[in-house]
Amino acid sequence: MLGSQTCATTASRASFLKAAKFQNGRLVQNPCHRTAGQYETYALKKGALHPASDSFRLHMGRDENEMGRIGRENDCVRILIDRKKGRLTVDRGGLKKNFSQEYGKTRSLSFAPDKPLELDLYYDNTFAELFVNNGEEAAAFRAFPAVPEIYAE
Repeated sequence: MLGSQTCATTASRASFLKAAKFQNGRLVQNPCHRTAGQYETYALKKGALHPASDSFRLHMGRDENEMGRIGRENDCVRILIDRKKGRLTVDRGGLKKNFSQEYGKTRSLSFAPDKPLELDLYYDNTFAELFVNNGEEAAAFRAFPAVPEIYAE
């Protein structure tokens, strides 16, 4: 049903239940409200955060961050933000447990560099989905850091 909000999940891989709708001529997707409500939400501007569990939602708002990380420095997924180019890159190359390398270690998303950037990251044990600017762009990836701490700078 195009043009209205529906909840659907992708059958070919693990995924969070999402709401999809057309907005300004583009398909936008976000976790359904009932899915989003199941995760403790953290906001992080700078520094480290140690979530109480390995299932959480991280909100990185506006223009504070240039880099984020899930895991410790020597075992992590990096989220790199290039505001001048309007490019966000998820890099799994820093993980000790490498897997699915045939699909590459990085995922890149674009955003309008002249607009504020908001990121929502949902992490559940080993599966993560990243939503850029309220779902204008989205990426899913697997990550197995030994310690799922969060770091931003």
